[in-house]
Formats: sequence, structure tokens, C-alpha cells
Amino acid sequence: MNNTKNIFLISIIIVSFLRSDLASPEPFMVQQPNGEMITIYNRGNHLQGWHEYNGWT
Repeated sequence: MNNTKNIFLISIIIVSFLRSDLASPEPFMVQQPNGEMITIYNRGNHLQGWHEYNGWT
């Protein structure tokens, strides 16, 4: 039983790493609260992500 749990947990961890991916490099438009539309980029990976606009995060 304990061996089955270990195999299950290890397989879950392996699958999560196999499914991980980098953020899409395509820019997208968002609307600011004042109504202005800006183009931002997603950056990062499955562990950490952020948005960039004109080099600022």
C-alpha cells in the first residue's frame, strides 16, 4: 500500500513537470481603469509569471 502511494505521488510530480510550459510570447491588449488600452506581454514559466509593458513589470 505504501509503495503504491509513493508511485502515485512520484507520477503526479513527473506529470506536472511534463505539462509545464513557458508563457505565450504573443502580446495581448488590456483596458486600464481610465479606459486606455495597452499591449502587455506574459513572461515566466509554470513556477513564476508576470506581465510586462514597455519593459516594466
